[in-house]
Amino acid sequence: MMTGMTPDVRESMTALLALPSPTPDDVDWAGFEHFYGRADDVPALLRGLLDPDPETAERSLATLGNRVCHQGGSSAPAALAVPFLIRAAAGPGVHGREGLLLLAAQAVRSDRSGQALRSDLLRVADDGDSFGGPSPEAARAAVLAGVPSLLPLLDDAGPGSRSAAAFALATVSPVGSPEVAAALRGRLAVEADPVVRICLVLAVAQLALDHGDAAEVVAWAGDLFGGEVHPLDVRFAAGLAWLCATPAAPPEPLLRLLLAGAGAAEAWMRRVPWVSQQLDHGMGAWLVALLGDMHEFPLRPDPVGRPAAEGREAAGRFTAALTTHEDPAVVVSACEAAARQVRMWRDETGAMLELLAECLHHPSRAVRSAAGSRLARCGAVPDRVADRVATVLDHDDDPELRGWAALTLAHRGDARAVAPLIDLLTAGTCALPEGWIWMDRTPQRLLDLMRPHAAALLPAVVHRLTAGDTDGWRHVRQDLVAGLSSWREDAAGAAEALARLLGDAEFDRTAGHASGHKAVATALGRIGPAAGVAVPALDRLAAGVAVPALDRLAAGVVVPALDRLAAGVVVLALDRLADGTAPDSLGTLLWARWRITGEETSATAAALARLAAVPLADVTALSLLADMGPAAAGHEAVIRGRLTDSFEWARAEAANALWRCTADASGALPVLTELVDGVPWAPLFGAGHGTVVGCLADIGPAAAPAVPAMVAFLDRDRRPGTDGPRHDPVSWDQHAVATVRSAVHQIRGGPAPREVLAAADGG
Repeated sequence: MMTGMTPDVRESMTALLALPSPTPDDVDWAGFEHFYGRADDVPALLRGLLDPDPETAERSLATLGNRVCHQGGSSAPAALAVPFLIRAAAGPGVHGREGLLLLAAQAVRSDRSGQALRSDLLRVADDGDSFGGPSPEAARAAVLAGVPSLLPLLDDAGPGSRSAAAFALATVSPVGSPEVAAALRGRLAVEADPVVRICLVLAVAQLALDHGDAAEVVAWAGDLFGGEVHPLDVRFAAGLAWLCATPAAPPEPLLRLLLAGAGAAEAWMRRVPWVSQQLDHGMGAWLVALLGDMHEFPLRPDPVGRPAAEGREAAGRFTAALTTHEDPAVVVSACEAAARQVRMWRDETGAMLELLAECLHHPSRAVRSAAGSRLARCGAVPDRVADRVATVLDHDDDPELRGWAALTLAHRGDARAVAPLIDLLTAGTCALPEGWIWMDRTPQRLLDLMRPHAAALLPAVVHRLTAGDTDGWRHVRQDLVAGLSSWREDAAGAAEALARLLGDAEFDRTAGHASGHKAVATALGRIGPAAGVAVPALDRLAAGVAVPALDRLAAGVVVPALDRLAAGVVVLALDRLADGTAPDSLGTLLWARWRITGEETSATAAALARLAAVPLADVTALSLLADMGPAAAGHEAVIRGRLTDSFEWARAEAANALWRCTADASGALPVLTELVDGVPWAPLFGAGHGTVVGCLADIGPAAAPAVPAMVAFLDRDRRPGTDGPRHDPVSWDQHAVATVRSAVHQIRGGPAPREVLAAADGG
């Protein structure tokens, strides 16, 4: 092996397999790395697999699997472990035989992070796979060498081991596939367990596809699913194999089969290793994604040559059929499938929202909840759907369902949302369950479009802000703070409650992706002079002085030290910048104070400029300088210095700041135009895109060269995704479309339609 560089795992595998009876000590593990560092811990874990104590063996397997095959990726140590995994699995009395076989197969495969595409499901990793490099090739060599040990396991007493053996054997390279395929077919003829039969069908199909025999799979699978001769599980698996073997639109008999089997198949497929990790939202949602050959969060371009329109049309029809299924669990999954299509495709929005609206009146409460929660994440629904949602408020007393309905209507700025939002915010316990990941956390954007109803809602909002984070209200309070920012001066009635949050360390700690103090200060700054009650708290935070008891703040008591601090807070902040002890939110705190008081303009601009001058720094300071406008023009040199930043959104904010502070379109336009043309709008429309588009709109006709790229964005059907945890993809895309459309109108010299401007402002 070479010294001074990582050895070639394929060469190491060849040497290992050439040994008559290799042991873990025959591998130079220290020369390789797994996902947690050097692999010199692997030999002990491999020996632990053979421990007579089942708990020790299980622990060793779990630790080994996490380190060598992590989040869908494989590694060189995973490949080198395969011979030992197969030997252990073939041994008598071993603990966790199924898990050993699954890990051996995972070393060869890549799960594409759960892509579930027809073109990926029955495919192993290859040399060019971004997850594995040359490791899958080495692992396949080990599986091929282990075929004599694996084939007898197709007759193991445990059905889980038989399924896992089929999964591992399906990764054998083409040179060994004829023998393996014959064994799989032979076992299929006598197998009684439905899950194992599904695995055997998929394994036979995968071997043939890997050998280039797609036509053979199409014919064989068509014969299996085409009649009533075979059990439903075999026919269902054959239908999946057919889909993976051809890009052709599925025939109606296949769609009817998948529909009929959707309920029974879920219990089976959760034990099928090809699919088990992809069923978090149920069989219906997975089947729809497979039929459409699409993934909600694509990590790579769509497969070349796939008939996307045909696949999507089939997926849409199948979703509609699933919503009529007799099994409520299937209908719940269909609701997720419908919502996914809304999140992915602009053109699918109307039909899928109609399906969700129909499910609001399903006999099953689980279905009604699923439909309501999905609608609440689908942006501003059209009038007809909104009317159906409003009937929930008239006929359903369930607090959760009423909460989802209120949130859905609030995303339209609908007056019918006011009363139920007040009920939601003043209840003792939050009626809406909190999601377990940030993309599902609820609720979001309660207030953003409800500014016309601010007076009616403010008492309930203030109550919620001051009542604490107990009983599931944590994310709601964070969303309310962000929403108040969009109300600007109309949120003045909440200024004292917001000021209290500036002293709430727990609120700041639990804010997650954004600093709580920063979000609160932003809301106060946008309120402006009416938020004067918050100035002492802003000063304390900016200067790093401990916040006194909240009751003292509410009573308007300011300690003597703060009296002395207030007059020179920005100067003191500049000193803290110089010695590197300033808090991360300092720029926002100083900007908010300036927006409220109008004081110390020059010093505030100087502090923001010093923050903005830091290479690779957060771009917030640049956006705050832009908000100061001509008052920050004296720091043009700092702003221009960031126009060539390596971070594209720093360049965006710098160009925006240059225009707003100096009105120099000639300096800003080249950067802005390059960003529109050169930075993809997918997979997301980010905050930086909004900055670029908004600045181009204000520049006006001189920005005409950027219009074609913006028009192309408007013409695309695929939604570009979400820019962060507070926006669902649909509402954010609606905001993005409104922003871009408004910009195109302004650049072309005409006023934007009123409804476009309103939607853009609401985002």
